[in-house]
Amino acid sequence: MDEDEKSLLDHWSMIRRRKWLIIVPFLVLFAISAGLALLLPPVYRSTATILIEEPDVPRELVTSTITGFADQRVQVIKQRVMATQNLLEIIRKYDLYADDRQRQPISQVVEDMREDIGMQLISAEVRDPRSGQAGEATIAFKLWFEHRHAQTAQRVANEIVALYISENVRERQSKVAQTSQFLSGEVRRLEATIAELEKRLTELKVAHAGSLPEQRNYNLQSIDRGEQELRDLERRAQTLQERMIYIRSMLIQISPHTAVAAGGPPILSPADQLRLFRNQLATVSKRYSPDHPDIVKLRREIESLEEEVKKGGGGSPRQRQADATDDFPPDNPAYIQLQSELQAAQTELQAVAAQADAVRARIVTFAKLIEQTPMVEREYQQLTRALDAANFEYREIRAKQTAADLGKSLETEHKGERFAIVEPPILPNEPTRPNRPAILLIGFVLSAAAGVGLAFLREMADAGVYSLRQAVAVTGGTPLAVIPYIRTRREVVQAWQLRTAIGVGSLLLIVGAATAVHVYVRPLDVLWATVENRIETSGFRLGI
Repeated sequence: MDEDEKSLLDHWSMIRRRKWLIIVPFLVLFAISAGLALLLPPVYRSTATILIEEPDVPRELVTSTITGFADQRVQVIKQRVMATQNLLEIIRKYDLYADDRQRQPISQVVEDMREDIGMQLISAEVRDPRSGQAGEATIAFKLWFEHRHAQTAQRVANEIVALYISENVRERQSKVAQTSQFLSGEVRRLEATIAELEKRLTELKVAHAGSLPEQRNYNLQSIDRGEQELRDLERRAQTLQERMIYIRSMLIQISPHTAVAAGGPPILSPADQLRLFRNQLATVSKRYSPDHPDIVKLRREIESLEEEVKKGGGGSPRQRQADATDDFPPDNPAYIQLQSELQAAQTELQAVAAQADAVRARIVTFAKLIEQTPMVEREYQQLTRALDAANFEYREIRAKQTAADLGKSLETEHKGERFAIVEPPILPNEPTRPNRPAILLIGFVLSAAAGVGLAFLREMADAGVYSLRQAVAVTGGTPLAVIPYIRTRREVVQAWQLRTAIGVGSLLLIVGAATAVHVYVRPLDVLWATVENRIETSGFRLGI
């Protein structure tokens, strides 16, 4: 018959008929699940919460040399803390995984411990004070360790937290120290480079003094000043030459010897008069024509004086004596004064000429320096540019070194970003796993489903007739009478033995479950006190 044709009474009959096929698998599977739930060793988790605190000194005042996001740094610290050497020290210190260390290689034991250590980042919506933009940032993280013993879980969790904090301090101080050391080396290198460039530049200035590019304007100005000075000296020399010509003309007009009349002005001799008229004729001839009366008169006077001088009567006895001998010194004061002026003018002219030669030599020297400047300028500019670049880089590196030193002081004095324990690892009161109620519930459902399913499968495979409707369907008629099943004495004894075994097994199962709860979960007296407390609390809340 089809399953759809069976009534509820048929199903209930099937359940009564197959009750042991349902009960036995249910009890066996539920006992297995209960044993699994009760016998699985408890695992305790000790958790700590660590806050990532901001620096005490504002970032605007002192900038830390440690960059990057907090979650990245936490992950880096995690890799360092989870190093095999660190975990081995903790394993040996607390004698962890004693059985596993005897059966497994140490690398597998360390890997098992890594799986028992957990970390969870805690993020929050924060606003950057510099940019004003909102975003998620890691502000804290949780660390935990799981173990079968609560106290061991707490102690190891404390060790791991201490490792995280110390590793964070060590890493930050190491980074700032390395940064400061690197910048100090760069400063020393740049100082040596600058000293070498300054030395080469000094040697270049000494070797090419006067022809440096920066001295070109000075050299040009010196040449201009020299040319101006040379022009002044030339004008002065010309003035002296004109003065000498004038003095010489005056000396021609004046006799070196004095002819003095008694009580009167000096009397000129015919020779002196001849020289005077000749000078006057030369002067007047520049202004008048040869036929001018003054010129004609002067010519006649000159001719008569020339005849008188030729006759020898051109002067006084002293004058004639002076003309006869050159050793007779001049005694005319005017003549002597003009000679002195002429000699002074000659001396001054010689000095002016010497100054002019010196100025010309100086101009030539400056000109040669200017000609050498282009050859020196290339090397000079290369050294100057290299020195300027080195000085600029030195100033930048020096400023960074100062900032790095401040950052180092910030980390050394623990004023920078740091880890603070918000919640230390506490002693767990209840195990994290296994979830015994969930295992029992799932075991109960699966055991019941397995028993019922097995009974239905057995019923579907059974071809027996167990109801009046099945008999009518098979025989085609209604039975006259129904003879019930008569059990033998042996079957009755077997039934009582089965019931007794089931009762004893159930009792042993209950005792074993209670024992497992008392040993692995919580002592029964504590559990009973907890249940009573919850009942009283619930009754008080309900107003009973």
